[in-house]
Amino acid sequence: MSDKIIEIEDVSFQYDYDKTVLSHINFSMRAGDFVGLVGPNGGGKTTLLKLILGLNKANNGTIRIFNTPIQEFKDKNKIAYVSQKANAFNRGFPATVEEVVEMGLTASLGIFKRIKKQHKLAVYEALKKVDMTSYAKENIGNLSGGQQQRVFIARALVSEPELLILDEPTVGVDQQNVSNFFDLLSKLNQQHISLLIVSHDLQAIANHVTNVFFVNKTIQAIDSLEDYPLFTLGGE
Repeated sequence: MSDKIIEIEDVSFQYDYDKTVLSHINFSMRAGDFVGLVGPNGGGKTTLLKLILGLNKANNGTIRIFNTPIQEFKDKNKIAYVSQKANAFNRGFPATVEEVVEMGLTASLGIFKRIKKQHKLAVYEALKKVDMTSYAKENIGNLSGGQQQRVFIARALVSEPELLILDEPTVGVDQQNVSNFFDLLSKLNQQHISLLIVSHDLQAIANHVTNVFFVNKTIQAIDSLEDYPLFTLGGE
């Protein structure tokens, strides 16, 4: 069996008003990879994530997730997603860090199921992975942007996914903490979690990812940092 966890062959996508967003995309990702997607605003990076997550349907081509055609893929717990809007919430939201991470169990428990001891242990294990256990009882609104993003990653990890997808995770994170944040992602990757990340900052991810792809309607591998400025000029 292939160790590819994402396989995309000749996929295109356009909205109803006939604007082509992605054209003839061929892309694959293997278990254990840490893949970065970069490119200009409006180039289709987030749309590509939505196709992989099954939130949008391709106009043509095929997508396989964990060796299963996407239309047949049901094991949603294998994938966790942190959107770029994850930390766009009211800072007065009355929830502790622990409670926010517990929300990641809703899909498996249901809305009204009682949190049991094993679930509490899973929450603290997820917080441990992102070095946030000491903040468990803190109100989420009192944390910095970088700390909040770590909590949202813990919320994604609590269901023990095999693939973590992040869309612009450093939005709202001060520059001083961006490097520490990517160090954290690298540590998660070393713990056998595959990572797919959209970022606007190639320099920030270059020393952490295993592969980088430039997305601007089409997709192309970036073999060196020197290639990226040419791609950027061509993509605007």
